[in-house]
Amino acid sequence: LPLGKYRRKSYLHLFALATSLSWFALALAHNYTYAFLLFLFLASNLCLSFCDVLCDGVMVEQGKEKEKTGYYQAAQIGTLYFTLLATGIGGGYLAQYVPASWIFALTAIFPLLIFATSFLIEEPAIPTLPRKLALRSLAHLFKMPGFWILGLIIFLINFSPYRGTALFYFQNDSLGFSKV
Repeated sequence: LPLGKYRRKSYLHLFALATSLSWFALALAHNYTYAFLLFLFLASNLCLSFCDVLCDGVMVEQGKEKEKTGYYQAAQIGTLYFTLLATGIGGGYLAQYVPASWIFALTAIFPLLIFATSFLIEEPAIPTLPRKLALRSLAHLFKMPGFWILGLIIFLINFSPYRGTALFYFQNDSLGFSKV
């Protein structure tokens, strides 16, 4: 479903800005309620997930054209693991010594990098698809049981209550480890 003249570029602009705005809203807030945090964390993660899928689509499409899909994927995976190490160590340090509002503001900067670099994507403008046809196709996708089964499988593979935030708080609160 193209947005404007592009299939992916316009969505990258929109979702990168929405992700950044969610984090800036967290940075500027003074009183955090459960509902407020849930809404903004959910919004930022959903928008960032869309950015990830859109970037993967651009990578595969341009990788096929230039016969560099393997190279692009290797660079992506290498960057992912490097950032996981950096954010694991750096995130612990920041959580220990820096106020949450500053961390949220710092986090808001990174989606702006996605926004800025998305202007460099070479994507041809496409003719506008009739909205009714596009929406009908999307509705057809949501009616397919295979779509929901695949979504459930992906959710179950990635869902693990024993890692991430829950483990972090257990290590801090119960075991007495420092955040770093």
